Amino acid sequence: MTTNQLMFALFAAVIIIFSILTVTSRRILRAATFLLFVLVATGGLYFLLRYNFLAAIQLTLYAGGIVVLIIFSILLTSHIGEKLEAPGNKKDHPCLHCSCLWCRSHHCDHPPTSVPERGDQQ
Repeated sequence: MTTNQLMFALFAAVIIIFSILTVTSRRILRAATFLLFVLVATGGLYFLLRYNFLAAIQLTLYAGGIVVLIIFSILLTSHIGEKLEAPGNKKDHPCLHCSCLWCRSHHCDHPPTSVPERGDQQ
């Protein structure tokens, strides 16, 4: 196995592992850090393929700018130690109740109106 193949396998493994960790992490700051590792490894793949300009753009724009902006906004707007809720349908949704009540009050309480046919119009 050559050095290029070994580096490709290393970058690919880092991208796959940290992509899965980014999606499955319940802590948002860790997810942003894992995303940073994915973007840096993607830049490494571009350098390996000798796409130097694309690699530089990847590292400066995405890894350097976007992830720092995401982490900065997380630190300003949320509590770092907070865990995200597990997805599920466990909560009672008040919007569902309001919409059911609205539909019931507007459609069931009033008798249906008859629409005149074309010949009945004056």
